[in-house]
Amino acid sequence: NEEVLGLVSGQRLCLLPKSMYLNVEEKVCHTLEEKRNFICCLLNQILNEEQEIHIDSLVFKVIDACHKQRHGSPSGFLGNICSSVDVLSCILYLLNQGFVQRQENFPQLL
Repeated sequence: NEEVLGLVSGQRLCLLPKSMYLNVEEKVCHTLEEKRNFICCLLNQILNEEQEIHIDSLVFKVIDACHKQRHGSPSGFLGNICSSVDVLSCILYLLNQGFVQRQENFPQLL
């Protein structure tokens, strides 16, 4: 690897130590885990309030709750936290874990 790096543009290049990469990966993983936990908590709160809810309505309510909490958040943690893909991913996660169930006759209802 070092020989290849030395040949690029005649300049001597080197990789950052592995610990630098690991720290970044750990921070990214930690941030993603916090994001998932936050969205799952919102999902649980909304699902506890509703007897049954359409998946589309649930996604809308979670995104709306994210935006409301984002404006009250002093840190940038809630910056771009809630996209529909993030929320749907968390719904699928909860479905796979067995925390949420679909209705057999109407699978779009939880």
